[in-house]
Amino acid sequence: MGRIYDHYTIANLPSEIAAKVVIDGRYSPELAKQLMDADPAARAMIEEALRHGASMAFRYVAVLPIILIFVFVAMFLYFRAKGGYRPIRLDEETGGSL
Repeated sequence: MGRIYDHYTIANLPSEIAAKVVIDGRYSPELAKQLMDADPAARAMIEEALRHGASMAFRYVAVLPIILIFVFVAMFLYFRAKGGYRPIRLDEETGGSL
């Protein structure tokens, strides 16, 4: 998820700001904080890029629960077709002790 976040954050940054806050292809929050403190115009651009990166990461992750819904509904329908829940009576053992 961090990789998705970094990718879309970097892609949404202007190239001159990306050159200052990206190290080895990864977003550096420490460098971004220093730049935001020094330049208010850069702050707005970086914050917008961070919002975009967060929303894209959420879009990728939000798909997983939707897939699980379909899996659990399929399981429910399968077991329902097999007859559903049937209680099993466990009788006490008459012969020996534990």
